[in-house]
Amino acid sequence: QLMFDQLYTLWSTLGEDYEKTFIRMAIEQLSTATTHHNAHFFFRNRTFVSKEMHRKLDEHFKQHAFAEVPFFQLRTVHLPDAFEDAIRETQVQEQHIKIARLEQ
Repeated sequence: QLMFDQLYTLWSTLGEDYEKTFIRMAIEQLSTATTHHNAHFFFRNRTFVSKEMHRKLDEHFKQHAFAEVPFFQLRTVHLPDAFEDAIRETQVQEQHIKIARLEQ
């Protein structure tokens, strides 16, 4: 969402192709945000990661793009089958550990 009181600054800084710059900025910010967590954390804590990505994206756009990001949705991510299988197996083993602890 463009910050209307910053339209002149937006136009004079980013020019008429500002939308292309927005896309590049968003890709860069989201790509960087994904590197802050390992894959296991990322997929087990999607809500936390999504909120963190939204906050960082919004802050960056306010500071550098004269715009706000009022909404953000981390959509479904498709993983290689082997990785999904590994995550599933890890979750199954974690459940077995919890059950074993409760049975003690």
